Amino acid sequence: MRKFIVLIFVVCVCMSCNLSDYQLERMGDSVRSHIKYRDQEKGTITKIEYLKALSYDEIPEDKRETPEDAYLCKVYVRGTSSYSGSYRVFNIDDTLNYIFNKKKAVLRIDEPKH
Repeated sequence: MRKFIVLIFVVCVCMSCNLSDYQLERMGDSVRSHIKYRDQEKGTITKIEYLKALSYDEIPEDKRETPEDAYLCKVYVRGTSSYSGSYRVFNIDDTLNYIFNKKKAVLRIDEPKH
């Protein structure tokens, strides 16, 4: 009986790790799409070499800027960006903070407060 309980516990732990990885992968895909649509709006060209969602945390109720804010996701992005028709290329190699709603859809990039 003990072996069975330990086995169930190990399976539950493994499944929760896989679900967390799946959520991070989904959030990374959402950020990639957000960057693509933002390029169309702003007239930029962004080439992403590497993008990985590192972690996400739920935002406490008292620290939310808008009621839709639910999660803060840290995303590492490496690539280049330029304006359409421009010869100036900007390198991107940074960790960005993205705000997601409860359905884990991107709302906006979290801008640092100065």
